[in-house]
Amino acid sequence: MIKPVKGFITLTSAVFISIFVIFCASSSNASQNNESVKGDSAATIMPDYSGIYVSSDKKACDLVITIKKSNGGYSYTINGRGVKSSGKLKVVADAEETFLVFTGTLRSSDKTVVEGAYSDKKISIQNYGNVMNQYLCFKKCDLKYIELIRAE
Repeated sequence: MIKPVKGFITLTSAVFISIFVIFCASSSNASQNNESVKGDSAATIMPDYSGIYVSSDKKACDLVITIKKSNGGYSYTINGRGVKSSGKLKVVADAEETFLVFTGTLRSSDKTVVEGAYSDKKISIQNYGNVMNQYLCFKKCDLKYIELIRAE
């Protein structure tokens, strides 16, 4: 039997290390390829955001957002108790999340643009913050999270 020499890698160890390195490299390439395919398909399939979105709790927050597609972009109107606003809608999307920015509507407290998360034909807007991050979007709404569902 051959005795291993100190300081040298045995043939078995060298084979194991080589297989491990090749496996890691191929796994990394496969995951990068999957990510680019996901990114490509997400970039080519743009949902149609146009429609009428109605608050899921009309008693606590009577709010309606109408989104219309026009000239390669979107415009919107917001109507409800104490609110009437309109402007251009900006869509900010990445592979995981989509946000709708209502560029002509400012929060009533800090004058920052109102935005909401879009998913499955629903818009979710956080209406007010907390002690550390105080803001208020719509004064007449008694909900912290406003969920607006697209009417069919």
